[in-house]
Amino acid sequence: MSQNGLKLLPVKKVNPKTLLLLALLVVLGTLPFAKVGSFDFVAYMDRVTIEDYEAKRFRYINDHVQEGLTQENAGWAFSTLQFSPEPLLGDRYRQISWHPLTWLSLLADSTFWKMDPGGFHLTNLGLHLMSTVLCYLVAMRLTRSRFVAFCTAALFCVHPLQGNVVGWVSARPALLGGFFFFLSILMYLRFGDIQRGQPGRKLYFFLSVLACLCAVLSKTSNLILPLLFALTDWRFHRKGFDRDKVFKIGELLKRQLADKWAYLAMSVAIVVIASPFRFMRRQPMSEDFNYGNFFTGIFSHFGSYLEHIVYPVNLLPFYFPFPGAKLGYIHFAIGLLSFLVISGAVWSMRRTKPQLIFGWIWFLVCLLPVAGIAHVRFSFTLDYELYPALFGLFFCVASV
Repeated sequence: MSQNGLKLLPVKKVNPKTLLLLALLVVLGTLPFAKVGSFDFVAYMDRVTIEDYEAKRFRYINDHVQEGLTQENAGWAFSTLQFSPEPLLGDRYRQISWHPLTWLSLLADSTFWKMDPGGFHLTNLGLHLMSTVLCYLVAMRLTRSRFVAFCTAALFCVHPLQGNVVGWVSARPALLGGFFFFLSILMYLRFGDIQRGQPGRKLYFFLSVLACLCAVLSKTSNLILPLLFALTDWRFHRKGFDRDKVFKIGELLKRQLADKWAYLAMSVAIVVIASPFRFMRRQPMSEDFNYGNFFTGIFSHFGSYLEHIVYPVNLLPFYFPFPGAKLGYIHFAIGLLSFLVISGAVWSMRRTKPQLIFGWIWFLVCLLPVAGIAHVRFSFTLDYELYPALFGLFFCVASV
């Protein structure tokens, strides 16, 4: 008890084995990306103009980013539209997102690094390493197994797809949003472990809500976080999810909403605020749109993502479907067959290895915003959209 009567949280000693594993993960993640500090801006993805063609030097074309973090530019970050990086296709095919916190991080980079592109990439690397550490802590709290936690975090850290995230400044929304994404999950798990009335419960709830807000302001697709909070409740059989799998829907919803009202209210507020930005320049639906192609496209995206995860070669900035391209029926077949086979396998092992169905549902939930459901006209398969989803799939692999 402190002198002013407030209860202080007990300070726990960190296990030396945990520190050793975390240090090993940091080293493991630094090795493949050690040279990013010498990289220039990527001409294709980072919205730059050529400054010196012979020397292959590029200059970031955003005037606000070049000026750095000022009061005026901070206000601009919350009011601007950000196009997704498809510059060679023209403005017609660009889509709009609202992520002010990402812009603030780029403005801060400009102020600190003086527009040195290597500094921007080092910030990306730092965010990736911190997300890796959080991955380990989240997996450790979910399983209490250092082996599963380390394997999950290691696969997440060094998978070849992460090169598309760390190596592009334009992928900052995925990195910054991913860091706060995992931080919010970790704080929520800690909040759920503390009984009502115990010290620290309200603090962890507040930190989880705050991290969730930062995740959404970094990347709006992180609005799916409350669904993952409910998934962790199911994993630990709490808040309406009874251990015997028998529960009343009304009681379940009541107990879930009791702890998630703040997340839901925040999500609604973000949607209301961001919708005018996101749909201000939205293209009308294509005349040749039909629901058969729409649902086929969902599994085509799914199959394309799985292919890049399992066989990460010949990676590109974005893939199917290019505007005007025919529907990828091969990817549709791969996606549908993989979905049915994997879902059947994890369901058959739901009693012996419940962590498999947890990781698989995590993966599917994280794919909801990027599987072609939200964008019904021009929707691209982008590897860096898999950033938080990879945790669920690698969690399954490590738990087998």
